[in-house]
Amino acid sequence: MTRLAVASTLLLACAVVLYAVRNAVDLGPVGAGAAWGLGPLNFAVATTATYLAARRPDRVVRRFWTLLTATTVLSLAGTTLGALHLGGTAVTGSLYLCACLTLLVALLTLPVPGRSRAGWLSLGLDIGIVLVAFLLVVGFLMARGAGEAFLTGGGSTSTLLVVLLLSVAGVTAIAKVLLTGAANVAPAAVRVLGANALLCSVGGGLASLADSRPGVTGTQLLLPAAAFGYTVAAALDLRPSRVTEAQRPRRAFSVLPYAAIGIVDVLLVIAVWTGADGPSVHTLFTGSVVLTALVIVRQIIAFLENAHLLARLDAMLVEVGRHERRFRSLLRHSSDIITITDAEGRVVYASPGIEAVLRAAPEEVVGKAIGPRAHPDDRRVLRDQLRRVLDNPGRALMFQVRLGRPDGTWRWLEVVSTNLLHDPDVRGVVSNARDITDNRRYQDELAYQAVHDELTGLPNRTMFARATDAALSGGDPLRTAVALVDLDDFKSINDRLGHTVGDALLRAVGQRLVTGVRPTDIVARLGGDEFAVLLRDVEPERRMAHVQRIVDELSVPVNARGHDLLVRASVGVACGGPALDSGELLRRADVAMYTAKESGRGRCAEFDPAMDARAREHARLAADLSVAVERGEIHLRYQPIVALPSGDLAGLEALIRWNHPVRGPVSPAEFIPVAEKTGLIVGLGAWVLRESCRQAAAWIDRYGDRAPGKMSVNVSARQLIEPDFPATVEAALRESGLPAERLTVEITETAVFGGGPALEAVQAMRALGVRVALDDFGTGHSSLGLLRTCPVDVLKVDKSFVDGVPHSVEQEAIVTSVNEIGTAMRLQVIAEGVETATQAERLHVLGYRYAQGFHFDRPLTAQECEERVAGSPVPAAV
Repeated sequence: MTRLAVASTLLLACAVVLYAVRNAVDLGPVGAGAAWGLGPLNFAVATTATYLAARRPDRVVRRFWTLLTATTVLSLAGTTLGALHLGGTAVTGSLYLCACLTLLVALLTLPVPGRSRAGWLSLGLDIGIVLVAFLLVVGFLMARGAGEAFLTGGGSTSTLLVVLLLSVAGVTAIAKVLLTGAANVAPAAVRVLGANALLCSVGGGLASLADSRPGVTGTQLLLPAAAFGYTVAAALDLRPSRVTEAQRPRRAFSVLPYAAIGIVDVLLVIAVWTGADGPSVHTLFTGSVVLTALVIVRQIIAFLENAHLLARLDAMLVEVGRHERRFRSLLRHSSDIITITDAEGRVVYASPGIEAVLRAAPEEVVGKAIGPRAHPDDRRVLRDQLRRVLDNPGRALMFQVRLGRPDGTWRWLEVVSTNLLHDPDVRGVVSNARDITDNRRYQDELAYQAVHDELTGLPNRTMFARATDAALSGGDPLRTAVALVDLDDFKSINDRLGHTVGDALLRAVGQRLVTGVRPTDIVARLGGDEFAVLLRDVEPERRMAHVQRIVDELSVPVNARGHDLLVRASVGVACGGPALDSGELLRRADVAMYTAKESGRGRCAEFDPAMDARAREHARLAADLSVAVERGEIHLRYQPIVALPSGDLAGLEALIRWNHPVRGPVSPAEFIPVAEKTGLIVGLGAWVLRESCRQAAAWIDRYGDRAPGKMSVNVSARQLIEPDFPATVEAALRESGLPAERLTVEITETAVFGGGPALEAVQAMRALGVRVALDDFGTGHSSLGLLRTCPVDVLKVDKSFVDGVPHSVEQEAIVTSVNEIGTAMRLQVIAEGVETATQAERLHVLGYRYAQGFHFDRPLTAQECEERVAGSPVPAAV
């Protein structure tokens, strides 16, 4: 495109030089041909330029330049015929006329920005004023040059039409750009096209006046100039656009209409001063009157439009005022703070919300830096965030910071800051701050609750595990230990005294543990009645001493809601080691704690690998025990209960035995704790109950009155709390046919100490007619008090009291008192564990009528029981 513009410029320059030379020297026919030939060449260049511009993707632009290409093609054809003297003036004039029409259509089809009806009317009047004035000027000039040829030296109607159309096209182009602004096409290109059309129309009017030689016409100069204009316009439109901030749409106002009127007035003055006369002068006068009328109409419309605009402006000012009042009200009553700070962090503006949040008036903050109001721990954060905001113009950044109040309290604020220093209307950093103190407090509470026990306020399992892992990884793991504390018989306290007392006891125990450890240690509640203590940086040889101090702290009675309770706890200890984590350490402590419980409770045990082996052994034992009944490995032995002093059979106590296919006989002391811990005791106990009832009923059927009078069956605490245990007893009696009064269920004191479901089960069995015996009497929590609350029929004195008879006066006093109490309460009393004849004789002297033990018989098989029953008299009542 640049090369085409250069070629068009050179051709125009040649035309100017040739025109000047021909006016000075007669070059003859060759010079005339050369002068006429420059026009077609330049229009050929212009056609190429407009064709290239028409290849744009924009549909409007493509249509516009396609019409201009048609214009240049028609002009090329006209200039070519004129240069060759073909077709005459009628043909060439028609071609020029068509070219002017396509130019006018192209300009009229260019889109303009939308406006109101008054705006369109004003625009039409402005264009009309300019067009009338311009036509008057051109007509006046052409009239002054009348009689001279315009195209080939002879006047014609086409000449006048061409001039008129060029005038209209030029005025349309200039008016579009100056009055409405250009769209799609470059404004500079439209200006060049308009100026080109006006130049041609004015040049056409002045051409005859400027010619000084015959055969030399201004058209020879105007045609290359017109082609040059098309080429330059296409080149300007194809330039890359450079839109800057300063390029803004201008208001729809131009001095062009007034300049046009001024030019007509100047011509009118010239005509008057020169004494001109004729139709042209009359037309000039008439046109000036028309222009005056158009201007008056234009001004009236302008006044009306201004009045309308002023009314709209007043309404807008009222609306702006209303919005401003609303905005000020929102700012005044908003709980948020809006501030504007400069690049150094000084406050330029602060909204009234700052008074409600920070108890500071806006004027107290303006002009001061916000940094000193921040919490000392947050000042660095505030500086870093301000630096980030300054480094990221236009980007909103969020952060949280604490700002102080005059009373010394702190408020958490969530701040969103945007750097608008580049905005001339703001020139600062705009921050919107929201008070989130309550939200932060709530979040902190949630975070605290997530890692703390709600009842005691101690760390929970999650936090304890984190602290343990940190201690193991952050120091010497061998100097880290975990003590697992489990309260013994806490359930009975909960059931007997209620959950309120139980919760108070847990809180008191938690505080007792905290006071019993070092400040560096951590006490946590893992759940239920289970606590854990993390001993950090403790010497291995001092580890158990620290744990013993914990046990000693718990040995002092604890007051829980007015109840002085003696708490016993089983403690398991595990020390850290390489590759151990909190989970493994707690597991080892748990294994050690259960070992302590099995050793008698209220004890402390340290983990060693043998405990793991024992735990695995118990697991295997439990697995074998779960199928022992189905495999026929479980059987019963029966220990006789005899009458004193004769030794006659009064009843039998069923004892479970297990003959393992690999281990051989397994002691009940070994597998009963495993059954109770795993829950297998429920199914196992139900089998013992059914088998005992079946055997007792079978002996009654076989031996009648000589059969054992009573069958006693031991029932564990775990069985008693089963909801359907009384139904199990009733079903065993019904299936076997054994009378209920011939069955005695033996329970321990600890099983019913807390009352609850266990005591309800005892009462339900009594309702069935089953007798209840209190086994191991004297070794529980409150044996004498239990006799008032638990309905029993038989007391079985524990072997530990019988062993002292007859060698210990104190022991004899105890067994004597128990017998007297039982007799007074109409209970049968049986002495357990009698191993010598001396014990049996002395017990009879002390008032005992029933006993059992190895002195009378070891546990017998069913066959051995039958042999003894066959040779015995009718059993004594028991």
